[in-house]
Amino acid sequence: MAEVKRIVDLKNKGMLFDNLYLAVLALYLLKAFFDTALFSVPWPMYYDELVRLTALAVVLLREGYRTEGRGILWFFCIAVGGIFALSWIHTGYAFLLDIPLLMLGAFDIPYKKILKVYIGCGLLVLVAAVIGSCTGCIEDLVYFDFDDKIQFKHSFGIVYSTDFSAHVVYLLFTVWVVYDRLPLSLYTIVTAALTGIVYFYSGAKCSTIVLLLFLLGLLYEKLLHFFEKHNRYSKITGFLDFLSLAVLPCCAAVMVSLMFRFDPENVVMQKVNTLLSGRLRLARSALEEYGLSMWGTAFDMIGGGGNTVSHRGYNFVDSSYCMVLIRYGLMVFLVMCALYVMCAWRAGKSKQRRLLIVLSLIAVHNAIEHHILELAYDIFLILPFARLHGEEQLESQEHSLVSALRQTAVWAGGAALGAVAVFWAAAYGKTLVTLLRLYEPGRHRYFIVAVFGLAIIVFLFAKEAAGIITGTIKRAGVRKKDFIVLLGAPLLLLAVWGTSNRIIHIKMPMYEESIRKGTEAISALKADMGDSGKIYVDDLPVMYRKNGTDISWNILAEEGSVAEENVVLLTAKNKELRRLMENGFWFGELSEQEGIYTNDKEAAQILENSGIRMNEFYSVEKDVDMALMADANGLARTDAGGVLVEGENRSLIHGPWLTLYRGRYRVEYRLKLKGTSLGDGSFATVRLSSDSGRVIIQVKDLSKTDFDENGECVCVMEADIWDVEGAEFLLFAHGDTAIEVESIKYEKVGKIG
Repeated sequence: MAEVKRIVDLKNKGMLFDNLYLAVLALYLLKAFFDTALFSVPWPMYYDELVRLTALAVVLLREGYRTEGRGILWFFCIAVGGIFALSWIHTGYAFLLDIPLLMLGAFDIPYKKILKVYIGCGLLVLVAAVIGSCTGCIEDLVYFDFDDKIQFKHSFGIVYSTDFSAHVVYLLFTVWVVYDRLPLSLYTIVTAALTGIVYFYSGAKCSTIVLLLFLLGLLYEKLLHFFEKHNRYSKITGFLDFLSLAVLPCCAAVMVSLMFRFDPENVVMQKVNTLLSGRLRLARSALEEYGLSMWGTAFDMIGGGGNTVSHRGYNFVDSSYCMVLIRYGLMVFLVMCALYVMCAWRAGKSKQRRLLIVLSLIAVHNAIEHHILELAYDIFLILPFARLHGEEQLESQEHSLVSALRQTAVWAGGAALGAVAVFWAAAYGKTLVTLLRLYEPGRHRYFIVAVFGLAIIVFLFAKEAAGIITGTIKRAGVRKKDFIVLLGAPLLLLAVWGTSNRIIHIKMPMYEESIRKGTEAISALKADMGDSGKIYVDDLPVMYRKNGTDISWNILAEEGSVAEENVVLLTAKNKELRRLMENGFWFGELSEQEGIYTNDKEAAQILENSGIRMNEFYSVEKDVDMALMADANGLARTDAGGVLVEGENRSLIHGPWLTLYRGRYRVEYRLKLKGTSLGDGSFATVRLSSDSGRVIIQVKDLSKTDFDENGECVCVMEADIWDVEGAEFLLFAHGDTAIEVESIKYEKVGKIG
């Protein structure tokens, strides 16, 4: 009896440590996913180190209570960790420690539990990013390619358009592997829809191809099930399983071979390089500059993500295989390939064919893209030592045709209803984001919490409702939990809607002037132009609707409008839509809060006649965040909200690291002299720079003659600035000079030339 009790205790402790590992994994993945989005999230200091140490503690505790499983697989697992650690020591990339730690922690944990954690974290962040970009909380980066059929590519709140598409691909694959109750027809419809979104809205050709291959994978799995059920073609299926093991090594060998063989003078190689969007040339350049080593070579990869500025020194090696080989070393490259082959072999041996198919598709995707070592995308990297056998097999094909069609109809109907509701929800979202200033980096966390809460409510309601309607949840009657969810979720959503209307009603007076002028402008445009133009309100659409204004709701307004003609776009003044200005749009100020863009000459003339001055450049003044400047430089804030500069060692020497788009800029410093012992010469210097101080744009010395009798000074500098990153507005005090920087403002006052 005592022995039985001891075994039960060990089993319970093992489950506890398994759950602790999954919790640590969730904390890691949430941060990893948010790092790929454009939200400004104030993560606690040393967050990464704390998660890493906690993961190490959990791994050691799990191993200490383990009573079995210390076979050759475990020692291989330890060896993998050692190789990654040696690469970390050589290159300094700390995430190389995270991968083996999480891989060790996943040892003998059911792989679907790990994938469910990934799905939960990924879907929440991706949904928040997409909603944030569509409502104006964060930027929807739009990249243009006028040499291709696809004219603009949306990132939907992720750092780059192809990264958004990669999230879609990996999450879809993971959901398919985990949730095998859902019918094949539903996955086919969803995949086809996502393929269209990825291609037409994000322009990600690699992800599009992989999604099309996934459709073939769905058919392949259906055929496999049929063959096994009728005991036919077992040798063929076995041979195809064997070929699946070779997909990643083959893809790796092909890309690395092409990198070594690339010759810019070779016509065939040039065509292959063009087909791969220049990836071979970039990989070859990195190989020639950094060479190969056993443990890798650290170098900064400059890509195109984060903003739409053309980045100087672009050298991003997109192919995962080439990048891992050069940057992290030959040993990590070989171990990575071995891990994938081993995972695929174990998946085939355990009859986890969905996992086997997905691993093959990921191998193809990573030949072109760079996500193979990024767990926010490729979570399958930590599965080689997870428990792949003994998983519950509930293939959707085992359900009757009627049941499958019923489930598909219910989910498709729910998706159609959601597609209709999304325009209404986006309109309220855009309005509330502006009214509550959720677009400010410091307020992103409120938006995230709200979206997470709404997403969980909608998911629970959809899951329970679909389960009851389709009959997949077999029980007598409706349980109390189901009743609470089915009744409580709509009531909560109704409460959210009521609260939103209340907020709009309270804030309406603050925007009364803006709505009045905007309504007058729209009325003038409609009176003279009729229905020939497209009028979009991308800022306060609900307020305009409540005011009786007939407008079009375009979820993807803003810079996506560059591909349209005869557009009038009303939006917040704090949004500088530079792509519109570069492609023939005019800009006008409606009020202190609202601006208006148009690429229609007739509309521009009508607006001019209505008293709205239209410019060929964006001319709205912006304030630098002085609190951010104080924190970045370790300086004290003044009672007036400024920053106190005291001497050479306590000057504004950092920040605000802005991204500026080309134009003539006017920068205004409001300063107050607190004291100095220096004479009539210069006692302070103001400097405009870019690239985090590496490029000096303009410098101006300050002396006592620049200040009035009250010790106040307005220092103004104007300069032509091309697209720059890391723009800084600095002030260096000399000697013991003390100056209060009350404010720094900047505006674009014209076009270059």
